[in-house]
Amino acid sequence: MRENKYITTKKLAELANENYGTIDYWTKMDILPVSYKKGRTRYYDKEISLAIIKRIRELQNEDFPIKLIRKKIQEEFKQK
Repeated sequence: MRENKYITTKKLAELANENYGTIDYWTKMDILPVSYKKGRTRYYDKEISLAIIKRIRELQNEDFPIKLIRKKIQEEFKQK
């Protein structure tokens, strides 16, 4: 079950049609949470991460700055 629920950064980028570097940036900005790490590989909750990415893009299309996007995502998805 764990393999189906959690996906790597590379797989998330593919599924979300995003660049690997974009996923990495959002992770470093504390917008996209990592569920767990195994060695140097990060794993994300597939369902939650895809929903967050969709919301990030909606907010970007509304011209929200990245810091406000982070705040909104953290509030909406109850992070930190």
